[in-house]
Amino acid sequence: MADQNLLNPQGFSIEANDVLDLTSDPTRISFRLNSGATGQDGVDFTLPAAADACFTVDAPASVPIYVGAVRTALANSVNLTTLGTCSIP
Repeated sequence: MADQNLLNPQGFSIEANDVLDLTSDPTRISFRLNSGATGQDGVDFTLPAAADACFTVDAPASVPIYVGAVRTALANSVNLTTLGTCSIP
């Protein structure tokens, strides 16, 4: 979720059984990964200047999440701008 509309959202490596919603709310991306094996799926987007966005994983907590070209590991709830604690309600 972001405090401003996300720009140019698009999925990559999305399989037919995954669910990606980029249209219901321009400040939120909903992505459900349905996987029985290892894989790599993702969503790219751009944040407007001075925007904040939070990334949250609903379940399971053990799924590794990475951000950026250097694949920085994230906790299950993180501010994508600062990689610190989320403050967006």
